[in-house]
Amino acid sequence: MSSQPADSAPGPGYRLALLNPLPTTLGHYQQALAATLEAAGAGPVFAWCPSVELAGAGVRARMSAAVELVGARRRAVRLAGDGAVMSLWPSIGLAEPAWWPRSARVWHLIHDPRPLRRQTGYGSAAARAGRGGLGPRAGLVVHAQPAADELDRMGWPNALLLPHPILAPTGPGAGAPHTGAPCADRDGVLVLGQHKPVRDLAALLTLADQADAGASLRIAGRGWPTVPGWQVESRFLSETEVEEQLRRAGCLVLPYRHYYVSGVAVRALEQLTPVVARRHPMLEMLLGPDWPGFVDAEQWGAAVARARAVDPAQMVARREAYAARSAAAWGQFVAWLSGAGTADVGGRQPGEPLPGTRPAPGPCPTPAGASQQPASQQPASTQAPAPDGTSTPPPLPAPATGRR
Repeated sequence: MSSQPADSAPGPGYRLALLNPLPTTLGHYQQALAATLEAAGAGPVFAWCPSVELAGAGVRARMSAAVELVGARRRAVRLAGDGAVMSLWPSIGLAEPAWWPRSARVWHLIHDPRPLRRQTGYGSAAARAGRGGLGPRAGLVVHAQPAADELDRMGWPNALLLPHPILAPTGPGAGAPHTGAPCADRDGVLVLGQHKPVRDLAALLTLADQADAGASLRIAGRGWPTVPGWQVESRFLSETEVEEQLRRAGCLVLPYRHYYVSGVAVRALEQLTPVVARRHPMLEMLLGPDWPGFVDAEQWGAAVARARAVDPAQMVARREAYAARSAAAWGQFVAWLSGAGTADVGGRQPGEPLPGTRPAPGPCPTPAGASQQPASQQPASTQAPAPDGTSTPPPLPAPATGRR
């Protein structure tokens, strides 16, 4: 069973211990978050954690990971010291808060509050246990308004909305400016990531009909069926291949009927690759409400044409604008946590609202009938967010297959 390296040495600033039970799937996200926190004045430190990416593993391996996670959580709390812990993925779903010490200052990142596939830890009993187990110094963080609204409906009213972290691109040619015109280096329409039921195949067929003759339409990721009009590469993609696919693409298409947050859209912006999708609050926050790649009246071909015609300088400006908004929000969050805030924070104590964000949580009221005790121990979840970053957990793949 793979796991993360031993605890890293803390840097200067307010200490935030990052606990990531999905070191492969959330590797890029963790890197972006750590860089964002460091720029915000925090001292992120990576806490050792067993991996729960256990596709094809037996019951013994899953139980072993569950037991190790109990110790890893407590170790992360000790590592944080007077700081806080950020748990990057709820290994046992919404019951996760019940498995942390109630005195711990821990922030649970919730990417997908209601998974689109049935999985352990998201039923009503688990949600009640998690709400009842959320300590007075703990809270939830989401990256999109739909996720916050869903948690509201589920009885978790105080999720803090912070922008999805973005990482400056690295590597040869990363983020190189491009035009909408076909070229050898950057061309074509790309759909990236594993196939899932929320993928709208009808939209892809519509786009194939509306696209210009000879347009390169490519799908890359595992589990895809044949899609007429599209070149399908149904296989695992390494992290390097994902970066290269995004760097080469003329635009990225998100053919979703429903999702909460799209990490692959953030990664596309990192590489200055235009995004084509139906309008979504997270994408409006990422690209702006006036983004020309939003699809109107199912006119996917027209949206592709508009997105690919975006001036390279505008792509750079939108990336810089989002990065600045993200840095400001996370900087305010770190200042609030550390008690070293500016006038914007106004000397607020933990549990009071931060300006410009949703309220930060104080003690979570226990719903009627909810238990104050943790739920029965269950194995660590082997279901992870989709590798394309949309946080729609896939089913367990066969042992021979990869994540994408």
